[in-house]
Amino acid sequence: MIQVDLVRWHDCKKTLTHIRQRVFVIEQRLPMSYQQDQYDAESLHVLAFDDLGNPVGTGRIKKSGHIGRLAVLMAARSNHVGSLIIEKLIKEAEQNKITNLHLHANFDNLSFYRKHQFVVDGPVFMSDGLPCQRMVYRPKTTTKNLELNLEPLRQHG
Repeated sequence: MIQVDLVRWHDCKKTLTHIRQRVFVIEQRLPMSYQQDQYDAESLHVLAFDDLGNPVGTGRIKKSGHIGRLAVLMAARSNHVGSLIIEKLIKEAEQNKITNLHLHANFDNLSFYRKHQFVVDGPVFMSDGLPCQRMVYRPKTTTKNLELNLEPLRQHG
C-alpha cells in the first residue's frame, strides 16, 4: 500500500532531489534546475513510499498555491502514486489555508489533472521545449459543501 506523508525539505532534501533527478533530468532530459530551486525551503513537500518503505514519488505546493515538481519513479507509475500525491497536496493546502491552487501541466498530463478537478486556464505556452497549460483547481460542488439560503424562496412560495 502506498503511503504519502508531508515532509520537511531540510529533512528529506536528498531523497526529494534524487527522485526529481531520475524523473526530470535523466528520464525527461529537463535542466538540472528541476532538482531544486529557491522555493523548496518555503514550500510544503510530500513524499510517497511503497509498501516496503521505499520512496517512489514526490510533489510540492508553494505558498502561492502553485503545485509542482510532481515526480513518480517509472516503476511506481501504475500504482496511482501520482493521484495519491495530488490528493495529499490538495488536503495539505486546505489544512494550511493555501488557496488558488494551480499548476503548469504539459500536454501529456492534462487528462491526469482533469481527473483531479483541475481545469485549463490560459493559452498554451512552452516550458523547456514542452507545450504546457496553466490549470486551476475547481472542485465540484456537492450538496455536502453547498450552503443554500432558501429563505427568499419560502417568502415567495
